[in-house]
Amino acid sequence: MIGCESMLEFMLAILANALDGSTTLHTTKIDRNMERLRQYDWFEEEYQDDLYHRLFFANRHVRKYLQHNRRVN
Repeated sequence: MIGCESMLEFMLAILANALDGSTTLHTTKIDRNMERLRQYDWFEEEYQDDLYHRLFFANRHVRKYLQHNRRVN
C-alpha cells in the first residue's frame, strides 16, 4: 500500500511530467518493452518493488528510455 507521502510524490511526478511540454511518449512501445524485460528475474524484482514500480509509470525519463527498442535489447 502506498503511504500519503509516497502518493504525494507520485502525484507531483505526474504533474511535473504533464507540464514538461516535451514530445509524446509511445505508450504501446513502452508497455511492450516492459513486458519483454519482465521475463528477467532481476527486472521483475524491481518491477514488484513499490519504490521502483511507480517510476515505470510516472517518471518521464524512465519511460523515454523504455520506449527505445535498441536500448531495451
